[in-house]
Amino acid sequence: TPEEIAEGIDALCKEIRQRSPQSHIVLMAIFPRGAKPGDYLREPIRQTDQLLAQRYSAAPTVTYLDIGKQFLAPDGSLISALMPDGTHPSDAGYEIWANALIQAGLRP
Repeated sequence: TPEEIAEGIDALCKEIRQRSPQSHIVLMAIFPRGAKPGDYLREPIRQTDQLLAQRYSAAPTVTYLDIGKQFLAPDGSLISALMPDGTHPSDAGYEIWANALIQAGLRP
Protein backbone atom coordinates (compact mmCIF):
# COMPACT_ATOMS: atom_id res chain seq x y z
CA THR A 1 0.00 0.00 0.00
CA PRO A 2 1.14 3.60 -0.32
CA GLU A 3 1.30 3.82 3.47
CA GLU A 4 3.52 0.76 3.72
CA ILE A 5 5.83 2.05 1.01
CA ALA A 6 6.14 5.43 2.73
CA GLU A 7 6.85 3.71 6.06
CA GLY A 8 9.53 1.56 4.42
CA ILE A 9 11.19 4.62 2.87
CA ASP A 10 11.00 6.37 6.23
CA ALA A 11 12.74 3.40 7.87
CA LEU A 12 15.49 3.51 5.23
CA CYS A 13 15.99 7.25 5.71
CA LYS A 14 16.24 6.79 9.48
CA GLU A 15 18.78 4.00 9.03
CA ILE A 16 20.88 6.14 6.68
CA ARG A 17 20.69 9.03 9.15
CA GLN A 18 21.80 6.75 11.99
CA ARG A 19 24.73 5.28 10.05
CA SER A 20 25.77 8.50 8.37
CA PRO A 21 24.45 11.56 10.25
CA GLN A 22 26.19 14.03 7.92
CA SER A 23 24.71 12.59 4.74
CA HIS A 24 22.12 14.53 2.82
CA ILE A 25 19.47 12.30 1.25
CA VAL A 26 18.00 12.92 -2.17
CA LEU A 27 14.60 11.26 -2.31
CA MET A 28 12.91 11.03 -5.68
CA ALA A 29 9.17 10.72 -6.10
CA ILE A 30 8.05 7.61 -7.94
CA PHE A 31 7.94 8.16 -11.68
CA PRO A 32 4.53 7.82 -13.33
CA ARG A 33 3.52 4.46 -14.79
CA GLY A 34 0.78 3.51 -17.16
CA ALA A 35 0.27 5.04 -20.58
CA LYS A 36 -2.91 6.99 -19.75
CA PRO A 37 -3.94 9.16 -16.78
CA GLY A 38 -6.60 6.67 -15.63
CA ASP A 39 -4.24 3.68 -15.58
CA TYR A 40 -4.63 1.58 -12.43
CA LEU A 41 -0.98 2.23 -11.48
CA ARG A 42 -1.35 6.00 -11.34
CA GLU A 43 -3.43 6.37 -8.16
CA PRO A 44 -1.24 4.32 -5.79
CA ILE A 45 1.83 6.15 -7.10
CA ARG A 46 0.10 9.51 -6.61
CA GLN A 47 -0.89 8.57 -3.06
CA THR A 48 2.62 7.35 -2.22
CA ASP A 49 4.23 10.49 -3.66
CA GLN A 50 1.78 12.64 -1.69
CA LEU A 51 2.72 10.88 1.56
CA LEU A 52 6.43 11.26 0.80
CA ALA A 53 5.99 14.94 -0.04
CA GLN A 54 4.16 15.52 3.24
CA ARG A 55 6.97 13.85 5.19
CA TYR A 56 10.02 15.14 3.38
CA SER A 57 9.34 18.41 1.54
CA ALA A 58 10.44 20.48 4.54
CA ALA A 59 12.98 18.02 5.99
CA PRO A 60 16.32 19.81 6.40
CA THR A 61 18.41 16.71 5.69
CA VAL A 62 16.38 15.48 2.70
CA THR A 63 15.90 16.93 -0.76
CA TYR A 64 12.59 15.63 -2.08
CA LEU A 65 12.29 15.85 -5.88
CA ASP A 66 9.18 15.11 -7.88
CA ILE A 67 9.87 15.36 -11.60
CA GLY A 68 7.12 12.99 -12.71
CA LYS A 69 5.15 15.65 -14.57
CA GLN A 70 8.11 16.17 -16.89
CA PHE A 71 7.48 12.67 -18.27
CA LEU A 72 3.84 13.44 -19.06
CA ALA A 73 2.17 15.10 -22.03
CA PRO A 74 -0.33 17.93 -21.36
CA ASP A 75 -3.18 15.38 -21.45
CA GLY A 76 -1.46 13.35 -18.70
CA SER A 77 -0.35 10.49 -20.92
CA LEU A 78 3.14 9.10 -20.52
CA ILE A 79 5.52 10.38 -23.20
CA SER A 80 6.78 7.18 -24.82
CA ALA A 81 9.92 8.89 -26.14
CA LEU A 82 10.92 9.52 -22.51
CA MET A 83 9.81 6.13 -21.10
CA PRO A 84 9.64 3.72 -24.04
CA ASP A 85 8.79 0.63 -21.96
CA GLY A 86 6.50 2.56 -19.60
CA THR A 87 8.87 2.12 -16.67
CA HIS A 88 12.47 3.03 -17.50
CA PRO A 89 13.60 6.38 -18.88
CA SER A 90 15.18 6.66 -22.32
CA ASP A 91 18.40 8.62 -22.77
CA ALA A 92 16.25 11.76 -23.08
CA GLY A 93 14.41 10.79 -19.88
CA TYR A 94 17.68 10.28 -18.03
CA GLU A 95 18.78 13.71 -19.23
CA ILE A 96 15.67 15.24 -17.62
CA TRP A 97 16.47 13.33 -14.44
CA ALA A 98 20.13 14.42 -14.43
CA ASN A 99 19.21 18.06 -15.03
CA ALA A 100 16.76 17.96 -12.11
CA LEU A 101 19.50 16.62 -9.83
CA ILE A 102 21.91 19.31 -11.00
CA GLN A 103 19.26 22.01 -10.44
CA ALA A 104 18.77 20.62 -6.94
CA GLY A 105 22.44 21.31 -6.25
CA LEU A 106 23.98 17.91 -6.84
CA ARG A 107 27.13 17.76 -8.88
CA PRO A 108 28.96 14.76 -10.34
